[in-house]
Amino acid sequence: MKAGAFINVNTAQYPESNFSIEQLITNVLISGGGNCSANVSNVTVSPNLAVSNQNRSWGYFNKGTTAFPFDDGIVLMTGYAREAGNALIGSPLSGVLNTGGDTDLASAIGVNNSKLSDATYIEFDFVPVTSQLTFNYIFASEEYSGGYPCQYSDGFALLIKKVGDPTYTNLAIL
Repeated sequence: MKAGAFINVNTAQYPESNFSIEQLITNVLISGGGNCSANVSNVTVSPNLAVSNQNRSWGYFNKGTTAFPFDDGIVLMTGYAREAGNALIGSPLSGVLNTGGDTDLASAIGVNNSKLSDATYIEFDFVPVTSQLTFNYIFASEEYSGGYPCQYSDGFALLIKKVGDPTYTNLAIL
C-alpha cells in the first residue's frame, strides 16, 4: 500500500490520541467544528478502558495524508479502534469486547438487546450555546461481504433527547 492510504487511529503523533473520553467530547466532537462550544457533563464510555489500553474500542482519528472526508474525530468500534486505520488487516477484524449490547441502541434499531454484542457507546449531557447543532458521522462495517450479512449485522445510532424526556430521537437515519 502506498503512503497516505490509511487514517491514523490512536497514534502517538497526535496529542488527542491520549485524551480522556471527556477531553475527546469537549475538545474534538463539540469544539471540533469551529467556534461552537457547549457545557458538557456526565460523560461516560462503555467499555470504560484506559487511554493506555491498546485494545480500547474508542479513541481519536486523524485523516493524516488521506482523502478521508473528515479531518479528525472520534472513532467507536465493536472491536479494537486501532484496527480502523493505521495498516491493512488482511483477514476479518477479530477484536472481541465481551460487552454485550446496549438497551438504547437495541430500542433504536428494533432488536432484542440479547442479540447485540461487543457494544461501544458514549453518553453525555450537554447544553449548546447556539441555536443550531450538527454532527458529522460515518457508519462503516466489515460485515458486508462474504457470508457475514446473513450471520451478523453492525448497528449504529446517534440518539438525542431533551432533559426529562424518556424518548430518544435517532439522528442517524439512512
